[in-house]
Amino acid sequence: MKCATGPRLAIVIAAVSMGIAACSGSSSSSSSSSPSPSAAPLQTALPAGTKTQVTFSFGDVSIATGGDNTLRLGFTINNATGDPLLCDPSEFSVQLDDNTVVAADQSADDTCDPGTVDPQSTGQSTMFFDLPNAYTGGITMMMIVDGKVVGQGTTALH
Repeated sequence: MKCATGPRLAIVIAAVSMGIAACSGSSSSSSSSSPSPSAAPLQTALPAGTKTQVTFSFGDVSIATGGDNTLRLGFTINNATGDPLLCDPSEFSVQLDDNTVVAADQSADDTCDPGTVDPQSTGQSTMFFDLPNAYTGGITMMMIVDGKVVGQGTTALH
């Protein structure tokens, strides 16, 4: 019996390997689908009395009670930090007295003037929040940057 050597051996091994791979199907398929990430819990307010370098002064606090429970907050942002702050609805949320946290409605007509609040300056903003039900009581609004509360202020709905 004569054995295959050199390049012919490599061709035979390659052909056998390809034949085995073609016949084996996908019984060893790997599932690359990752589980869908669950929604990250919203940040909760800092303890009452905690000082932050970003503060809010509320000038317009109102709620539409005609079925949609939309909260409108008009406020001044005071940036006492050394960094500019992007004023974007994705960074704002409110916490109600029952600890319910509601993110700003990013599809609403939220406004910031200017869009970036420079260090040691102020800006004006209006944010909208869709509350889960009719509400009266305390509200703590938070500005969250990189997962940390950088600003916080409280007001109440009567």
